[in-house]
Amino acid sequence: MNSIDIDVGGTFTDLVLNFDGKALIKKTPTTPYDLSVCFSRVIEEGAGALGLKIDQLLPAIDMIRYSTTIAMNRLTRRRPPVLSFLGRRHPVNRQLGLLRHRAMRMFGREE
Repeated sequence: MNSIDIDVGGTFTDLVLNFDGKALIKKTPTTPYDLSVCFSRVIEEGAGALGLKIDQLLPAIDMIRYSTTIAMNRLTRRRPPVLSFLGRRHPVNRQLGLLRHRAMRMFGREE
């Protein structure tokens, strides 16, 4: 199974990319002003290491796991996080939507 695991930390955003039986690790600086930026950048780094563009990589991915410690850290410091959403036309959002539809079909929950 091809998968992407992303952990957004206070300083770095880490990626573990399992693709065609290979595991690849990448790291980019976290962008606290907009977490979608570091999310996209780290996927682009992983895709680039495979000689692919992000829009070539994402259709081949079966699962994306996302975790972050930023929200918990900000809540414990009483500084709530600023949330952002990927726009409709953003390539990551488009591919995540396709993955969601694929998952819904797998569980018999057509939309």
